[in-house]
Amino acid sequence: AEPGEGNRMNKSVLVVAASLIVGCGYSKAPETPQAAAVLRVGAVNLGLNANQPNVRERQDLFLSTAPGSTRSNLVEAVTDFDVMCTNEMYTWSEEDSFVALVEDMNLVFPHQVKGWASSDTSGCGCDAAAWDTYVEPYRACVREDPQRDLLTCFNAPITQMGHNDPQWSPWRCTRCLTSTVLETFIDYRKPLEEQQAIIDEMDFSACRTDPEPIQCPNVNGKAGVALHSRFPITRTDTLQFPFSWSSTRGVIYAEIEHPTGPVHAFCTHIAESGTAKFSYPGYEHLTGSEDENAQHIRWSLEFIEALNIPDDESILFLGDINVGPGGGDRYTEDFPENYGLFEEAGFISTVHADGGPCTECSDNPLVVAQYAQWGNPPVDNMSTHIFLKNGPWTVKPGSSGNFLTEDVTLRSGEVTKWSDKYGMRVDLVIE
Repeated sequence: AEPGEGNRMNKSVLVVAASLIVGCGYSKAPETPQAAAVLRVGAVNLGLNANQPNVRERQDLFLSTAPGSTRSNLVEAVTDFDVMCTNEMYTWSEEDSFVALVEDMNLVFPHQVKGWASSDTSGCGCDAAAWDTYVEPYRACVREDPQRDLLTCFNAPITQMGHNDPQWSPWRCTRCLTSTVLETFIDYRKPLEEQQAIIDEMDFSACRTDPEPIQCPNVNGKAGVALHSRFPITRTDTLQFPFSWSSTRGVIYAEIEHPTGPVHAFCTHIAESGTAKFSYPGYEHLTGSEDENAQHIRWSLEFIEALNIPDDESILFLGDINVGPGGGDRYTEDFPENYGLFEEAGFISTVHADGGPCTECSDNPLVVAQYAQWGNPPVDNMSTHIFLKNGPWTVKPGSSGNFLTEDVTLRSGEVTKWSDKYGMRVDLVIE
């Protein structure tokens, strides 16, 4: 990190309201943890953000009852795990689906911690030029297909404008417009005309203000990061990054009381790649998303180091990190220098070391669609990781792999995947 930046980090102990240990009121007791000699670990990005199509319907599919079961598709997908990190558990429905998803996971994980609850979006707004140029085209784009990925409508004015404006007001304008759409419940089960009528009545007037020269994270703090454990959580902490161009970012920490000794788990979703440019006081050294990604990794590693975890206790660092090594014919490298920061700190990517597969894969139609927005062919990447450092745990050979890879069929008849990122799993053992 740059000199003096550490004191800018918003670091606080998660209170009960934010560090939700959910589980009250369920009649079914969670399954008994398995033998202590094996620890089954997973990480998954559920792909429920504004950049993906059909987020509301796919979210409801996660919560709907699985065929031949009394439990949801989400619970059935995670029932074999002991520790899980989830990303992009956003709220897109009439009810608070983030809470619903976390509570549903309680059937497997009696101990859970969810992320920070809010972020400041006051920097967003549409100056006069952006308002006159972009508001109606944006509304028309959303109205054309209310269930499309909003990134299509979000990117159009930015692509047209380019990145030469240091304040990048069209970006700040469409960020505000997107947050307004996401705060409005649009029921995908209604006829298209009824959905369009809701959009026609949307009031974007709050966005008609000159944007401030700071970043404006979107979606008003719906960070969608949570950590789940079968075993008791004895201590929690959180690091909220002071800066991110796209949304609230940070790291959740939980000390897990495992029968063999403490396991220290960190769950995060670190800034993605792209071509963003920034105008943020105090962070002028961040000149693009590769720099932001690296800075988030450095802050995360500093956070871990400051906890002074003994060398004989294992550290897990989990989540969608948006960096990856080269994996021969398995996947291409992505920000390899940033990935190397973990190796320099003594971590191994367990799935990569075990010869495991990609998570962001070119056979996934959601990945194909996302890359098409940027005019690029899809590639295979390992962006989700289960990093391990120190302690007694090692990788069980051949245990790594994906989950949540199945096809899902939408109401329209379209066949897609649960998420743009397949889940990642590995079994750890004590020899």
